Amino acid sequence: MLRADPRETSGRTLFVTSIDFNLNRDQFQYTFIQELGMLAFFYLAAMTYFGDCVCRYFYRFVSVQHRIATSFLVGLLLSTWITYLGALAFSCFRQPLIMGNIVFFLIFVLAAFKLRKRPVSNYLETFRLRAVGSALWDWIFIGAYAVLACWLMFATLNFKGGAFHITFRAWTDFGANLSLAQSFVLGHNFPSEHPFFPGETIRYHFLFWFQAGNLEFLGLNLVWGVNLLSIASLLALLILIMAFTEILFNSRVVSRIAASLFFFSTSFSYIPFLRSQQSFQGAIDAILHSTQFLPSGYPFRGEDWGVLTASLFANQRHLISAIGFLLVVLIFLVDRYQFSKPEVNPGPSLTEEGEISSKTDGDAQIRGVPSRESFRRPLVAFIFSGVLIGALPYWNSAVFVSALVVLMSILFLFPYRLFSAILIATAIVVGLPQVLLLRSGTAGTESLFYWGYTIAEPTVALVLKYLGWTFGLKWILILIALIFLSGFHRRLFLAFSSLLPVVFLFRLSTDVFNNHKLLNVWSIFAGIYAAYALWR
Repeated sequence: MLRADPRETSGRTLFVTSIDFNLNRDQFQYTFIQELGMLAFFYLAAMTYFGDCVCRYFYRFVSVQHRIATSFLVGLLLSTWITYLGALAFSCFRQPLIMGNIVFFLIFVLAAFKLRKRPVSNYLETFRLRAVGSALWDWIFIGAYAVLACWLMFATLNFKGGAFHITFRAWTDFGANLSLAQSFVLGHNFPSEHPFFPGETIRYHFLFWFQAGNLEFLGLNLVWGVNLLSIASLLALLILIMAFTEILFNSRVVSRIAASLFFFSTSFSYIPFLRSQQSFQGAIDAILHSTQFLPSGYPFRGEDWGVLTASLFANQRHLISAIGFLLVVLIFLVDRYQFSKPEVNPGPSLTEEGEISSKTDGDAQIRGVPSRESFRRPLVAFIFSGVLIGALPYWNSAVFVSALVVLMSILFLFPYRLFSAILIATAIVVGLPQVLLLRSGTAGTESLFYWGYTIAEPTVALVLKYLGWTFGLKWILILIALIFLSGFHRRLFLAFSSLLPVVFLFRLSTDVFNNHKLLNVWSIFAGIYAAYALWR
């Protein structure tokens, strides 16, 4: 159990989490808001509708599920920023969160009134023909993912009998982050500091935990707020993986396989495990009763607790939605590259609908009449996508770096570079101030270049062996997929794989171990190509 321990610093009260935390609502000064618990659910609904109003102006969707998932994620990111900045602007008030939420609801009402109609655009008004497949099976898989997401989140973090129930491997993450979430509700934490390090500017991506605290302020139990955001974010991420795969390979079956592979590790660690079993029945029993991750055989940090498995996302909840934001932008980019106006002869690399087949090159460009209006309309969508990426550092800085690496690779590997450059420039302009604030106060003596990641005495051969063993079966399936796929798909995979050298060549934070998040991002994209090979 954990107890909230108020400490005075710089004239403000922060709440530091320690052993024996007891969530007794009678102690809180915002009981009158807690009793209106429906405010939290109204906020979530308004947030999603707000995201839909905005997204319709810039993006088109392959399915209803895709639209809902995109609306939720974009609404989550924008509403969190608006609420936080509103609270920060009124930090002189006794309870800044009241003003922050009022600011968001005012902007929500304005958006609902002003953005009811999407702009006239040939791209937005052109609907993709969906791949052949059953909508029922799509919903069945999504329903199964929802059940699995609920189990995963509540099995990792729960609240019963006045006590937090946290899995053993996750207490270091949740101990600090739950305290951080409550510091916004109870501690008047504006401008923000980390409750474990009071008196200095916060140097941790905190926006997800701010939103969890805000939902508690609006009436939800803190654990329910964290878990609802996590479940909805994971479900949205899986739906976006399905949508991205369907757009990329024009197959619903492959999209379901790709989303399912998110939960599976393809490491070769199972080989020595199976060899150590005396019989098939013994292996089954060992699997069913195992309480530890399979040892990888490498003594490196994180190898004994599944740092590159789906379990990581149950511990680091903000990583789920951050990757979802990146997928929103990548889906838009790939869809725009495939799009061609009806009056333009699409050429040999496109079908009539502008979809990429596995046998073609797919070098589709955004073609249009070279007028000022035809230039401005797609430009606005690219700028908005850049704003989404630029808003990431305070949500998850590692995914912000991942996004820049992938987008820079896309800039060099694909046509229509002007729009891509504007997207990247927008992301840097919006995101750089956050990065500088996150890194403020650090010594700055460590070199950006760092060879080897967490591998002791690294060599090129050892790095390649580690990657081959860790992602095992995925590599085989990827090679099969790349044989059958087009040049477009190969270049796109090369853009995703640009994350790998960054992991092993650079120190992206004070602790080089944090580079693993780039591997987590790459693994999702690798699973998409592996899914194609499995169905092929």
